[in-house]
Amino acid sequence: DACRVNDLTSRQEARAAVRQASEIQVLGVIGALGGYEGHRILFEALRGLEGKERMELLLAGEGELRGELEALGRIPGLRVRFLGRLDDLRVFYAALDGLVLPSISGEGSPGAIKEAALCGVAVVATDGSGTSEILRPGKEAWLVPPGDGGELREAPQLLLGDKGLAA
Repeated sequence: DACRVNDLTSRQEARAAVRQASEIQVLGVIGALGGYEGHRILFEALRGLEGKERMELLLAGEGELRGELEALGRIPGLRVRFLGRLDDLRVFYAALDGLVLPSISGEGSPGAIKEAALCGVAVVATDGSGTSEILRPGKEAWLVPPGDGGELREAPQLLLGDKGLAA
């Protein structure tokens, strides 16, 4: 439903609402905090990310693994914030430089990547479900194999380092 993301606030207003400095690059993840979403693999991948001290990772969602993931998300040099369940995602998307969907099992038709695309947010997603049927690899999204931490580390770094590619 495109109405869920209509009327985005400005980037500056969104960054202020989530207490973000404008020079910080912000990656977001949205989804249940469960094992099939791939958060563990993402956290491991981000440990080796270059330039992570100039980034923040925002996670929207709740789930049974929140406590474990909060512990795993303590990555030296990287700010990680768990926002919980968000009913209104417009500020979340407006604040992002990129959305990461690290799922390791098929989701069918992930709504988060559709919403991010509607909002003009660069997408890095695993290609284990219907993702490549929704967004074209190298056009609207950067797709990586599910469970591949190396590519999952490399893709956000490429997008955040190349504004033309992200656009």
